[in-house]
Amino acid sequence: RKITLPGNAKSENESERKSIEIIVRTEVNCKLPDSGPNSGLVSVKALNEYEPKVTYSWRSHLESQKGMVLATELKNNAFKLGRWTAQAVLAGCDTMKIGYVSRGR
Repeated sequence: RKITLPGNAKSENESERKSIEIIVRTEVNCKLPDSGPNSGLVSVKALNEYEPKVTYSWRSHLESQKGMVLATELKNNAFKLGRWTAQAVLAGCDTMKIGYVSRGR
């Protein structure tokens, strides 16, 4: 993907007035059916279940308190979710899907 950063037209330095073109490598996981040629791109990510406390389990809380589980994961994985969001924006994705992965015993 090619991104152009405009220069500062008010700057006295010539190198700061020039536009900069950046080429970045991005990742798109899938494309939605019935979408146009440059639309419907989706980024799919997964949050893994991690149990630091034996009393807390995704399985029991996902059914009744989805918002609480999401808020806890946003708090504990803020950097990871921010990185995923930046990757999706740079790739031009219209949608980002996040799923929960629970471990089998």
